[in-house]
Amino acid sequence: MLDLEKGDISPLSFLSESRGCMEFAKLFERVDLKAFLKENSLKTPTEVQKKTIPLFLQGKDLFVLAPTGTGKTYAFALPLFSLLKDDEKKGDIRERKKGCPRAVVLAPTRELAQQLFKVFKEISHHAKLRVRLLVGGEAKDKERVLYSSEYEILISAPGKLAQLIREEKISLEDVKHLIMDEADQLLDMGFKKDIETIYQDCGQEELQVILFSATLSPKYEEFLSTVFGGVKFTRVELTGSNAVRPTIDTFNVYVTEKDKNEMCCTFLRKKAQGDGLIFVNKKENAEELFKFLKSEFREKTFHLLHGAMEAKDRKENYTELLEKGGILICTDIVARGLDLKGLAWVLNYELPFEAVYYIHRSGRTGRQGKHGIVFNLVTPRDEALIGRINEAIRNQTALKLKGIPFVKNEAKKNDTPEKIIRRKRMERTKIRKAPRRDRVKKAKKGPPKKSKGRR
Repeated sequence: MLDLEKGDISPLSFLSESRGCMEFAKLFERVDLKAFLKENSLKTPTEVQKKTIPLFLQGKDLFVLAPTGTGKTYAFALPLFSLLKDDEKKGDIRERKKGCPRAVVLAPTRELAQQLFKVFKEISHHAKLRVRLLVGGEAKDKERVLYSSEYEILISAPGKLAQLIREEKISLEDVKHLIMDEADQLLDMGFKKDIETIYQDCGQEELQVILFSATLSPKYEEFLSTVFGGVKFTRVELTGSNAVRPTIDTFNVYVTEKDKNEMCCTFLRKKAQGDGLIFVNKKENAEELFKFLKSEFREKTFHLLHGAMEAKDRKENYTELLEKGGILICTDIVARGLDLKGLAWVLNYELPFEAVYYIHRSGRTGRQGKHGIVFNLVTPRDEALIGRINEAIRNQTALKLKGIPFVKNEAKKNDTPEKIIRRKRMERTKIRKAPRRDRVKKAKKGPPKKSKGRR
């Protein structure tokens, strides 16, 4: 087990370099990067960028624990370009070979890899470095370009890259920088063997390893110590990692399982404003809900995304969402990493089985200081899930967050909205028909006032 207190990951307070870096211009000397910063109006780095970039430029191995929406992509993309350009200037590069990148960036899903690729391509227009993307489901011609051409940076999902390494079509012997974005999710999705293959194929002795994660669990610590046992990480941690940020309001709607569709429709008619996400746990549920809502709301735009879809369909749906906006019905494949700008709300149609995904789902809204709303449809069978979610919120954050209260009698078995309304009417009728003294007791929940009597 990795011991964070004994130096396997050395704790980090604010370094003197970080305290002085109040502008991006002070972080980078390169003219090409400054041109990119100016073009994109990037003046003041975020906290994670101020803490991470100076250490990255010093060549340190980093484990960065930070929430989503805090500017993590620029925190590793910009210093990576800077170091690679410095190597070119110093002539500190080997003879270039086809299919041999100098840096590898790993992402858990094709959507996140495509998002990273877009950012890296924008920077490369100024820095003049070649960036390539490797994900499953692409045409063979695109894949063939990767092992028949020269380039500096490869962005990939682990499975496909490990496959091409085993087939000896791509070599990582020249890689000096290995970056893993959403590293904890890479472990959750079962990429451990692929990551071991990738890490072992990196031939450079001075390999720099950079890991970005939103959570830290005992399972993840064990993963670090087994796969990267010889690496001494410098730990960078932001206040509020693992926490739902305070710009997010949470509302819990107590329903029965049968009433979820009707309540979801009511929510979309009366509460849902702007673009949003509806989360479910299984692909079958996602497809059923997608068909149902499309038939109920022909005027709204719905999209569907889950892990069992064909790569081509996932790409088309994701691109359409970015271009047109609307409401995305999805599984937890979208709960991490993707930067879907302007999402106003998240609806948990089903609470997640894994407590930590509640935090990741909530992190899709309220990004970059904007206000966000999370709605939870809570049923009587969610009691165990709520307990785990509340425990995760209590144990994994320094912020004071309200958990999800569980009200056992709020929604009864086989309830319908009509039954609930009828039951409340009957309760009111009983109060009206009861003797006056009993009505006072029930209405005011206190003893009746004593009569003063005649004097």
